Amino acid sequence: MRLKRVAATCLMAGGVMELLLALLHFTWPFQLLTNEEFSRLSAASHDVVLLCVLAVGLLLFVFGGLSIYFSTRIEVAAAPAVIFGYSQGLLWLGRTILEIVLPVRVPLFMIANPSTYILAGAILLTLIYSIPMFLLGKAKK
Repeated sequence: MRLKRVAATCLMAGGVMELLLALLHFTWPFQLLTNEEFSRLSAASHDVVLLCVLAVGLLLFVFGGLSIYFSTRIEVAAAPAVIFGYSQGLLWLGRTILEIVLPVRVPLFMIANPSTYILAGAILLTLIYSIPMFLLGKAKK
């Protein structure tokens, strides 16, 4: 029972972090597109960058909301919550790998090297979602 509470807390924390990241994705592209490198893009390319960043923000908003929802349901509906938690862990593991392979090198919010912070955040979210789900899965066996 205590393990479910820890997992619920982790799902809640991950959800809040995803909602905060969604807010960043809804605001930073407008600052990003004023960057010298992006200002040289065509209007169509500008729109694609904006679309991609805002779409990621929308996904983060939905996933954050689902994470908060499942954090309140893990006591009674553990299986769906665990499946969701594992899927979020895989998502953030993938984001971690992508950040290692393709680090963000464009200054964001006056941070010269945002990749360091992005990588740390992606690793943290991978752990927040994966460890409690793994422990819950082990506890059932």
